[in-house]
Amino acid sequence: MIKLIDILFEAKQVGILYHFTSLNSLSSMIMMKNKVILSIEYASYAGDTYISFTRNPRLGTLGKSKHETKITLDGDKMSNKYKFEPHVHKRYSYDDRFAKYSKDYEAEERINASKYGNKIDITPYILKIETITEEAIAKEYEGTKYAKMVLDDYDTIKTWCQKKNIPFSNF
Repeated sequence: MIKLIDILFEAKQVGILYHFTSLNSLSSMIMMKNKVILSIEYASYAGDTYISFTRNPRLGTLGKSKHETKITLDGDKMSNKYKFEPHVHKRYSYDDRFAKYSKDYEAEERINASKYGNKIDITPYILKIETITEEAIAKEYEGTKYAKMVLDDYDTIKTWCQKKNIPFSNF
């Protein structure tokens, strides 16, 4: 007789998560280790040990944060290795811009990377990578010394995705 415990496998149902970053940051990670390893050095706030993921697939792009890349992840599989904690961004106690049901509400799941050596490898959990278009890059960086570098980052990411059989597209 097979024990029921051997049949059942329970994992936290996290669902699809997204991580936004710049083309340069993602390209640098890929070139260093041939993997996408998030480190606390890429954390949103200095001294923060958390790596954040959002459930909102439509965060703004470009602008101050340079969210040029969206990584779609299998949160269910990640939860087998990493412990997620829910988080709602609220900069100040009186700041209700991110309150639930407001237009800027952002529910996050985050991982305390200090429990995992300050780094987490998200490569096995990537479902797809989307970036801004080459045309958007050209427009955003036109006339700057960064234009070629950002296009090179774009090509590095696209080539890496092809080698790893990870779907790549533009948003």
